[in-house]
Amino acid sequence: MRGALLAAGICGLGLLAVATGCAGRRGELTDVADDLATVGVYRGRVESSAGEARRFRLMLYVSRPDRMHGEILGPLGGPQLIVDGGGGQLAVTWVRDRVAYVGQARPEIVRRVFGLSLSMEELVGAVLDGVLDDPSYTVVRSDEAAGSLPSSIEIHSDEIELRMNLRRMRALDKGASELGRGTPPPGMEVRPIEELESADDGAILELGEAA
Repeated sequence: MRGALLAAGICGLGLLAVATGCAGRRGELTDVADDLATVGVYRGRVESSAGEARRFRLMLYVSRPDRMHGEILGPLGGPQLIVDGGGGQLAVTWVRDRVAYVGQARPEIVRRVFGLSLSMEELVGAVLDGVLDDPSYTVVRSDEAAGSLPSSIEIHSDEIELRMNLRRMRALDKGASELGRGTPPPGMEVRPIEELESADDGAILELGEAA
């Protein structure tokens, strides 16, 4: 089991370093312009077909057609796992190990992270529109307008159930154009994404807290 990152080591890594104001007071947000990113802070629960269940916290940014930036947060608030995808590319970064797996965002790779055998376009579409063409999945999304982050979303299949509830929105001192590019944070050891450890139920089950 990969442990949590100590809070003192998170500055410069991912969204949380920006959101918590490493250059200033913790939790301080600067005035933001229209082109700066807004992310949702979610609490979620994932359960495998074997009955294993975990809770997790996630900071999430999504934009059509396939752009996503998510950070699974540890008990101390620092990011444990950073997932950044866009343009057909995906970077999956294990923060404590300072290792990023980078390559094509194929459905089998998405499964290793989220436990969902979907393309990034399908995953983004499920979040923003509540729609999936794959009949093996069911999406239940709250009724916010299409294209916005939902206050709640559930994705179900025979193999996994994923539920997320929005706790708050945060404006970041970071341009949206910098997110969802399929690139890892600077200073990581970069490896081919094919070397990412296989996990049929997704890395969330490894990182989450017992439910």
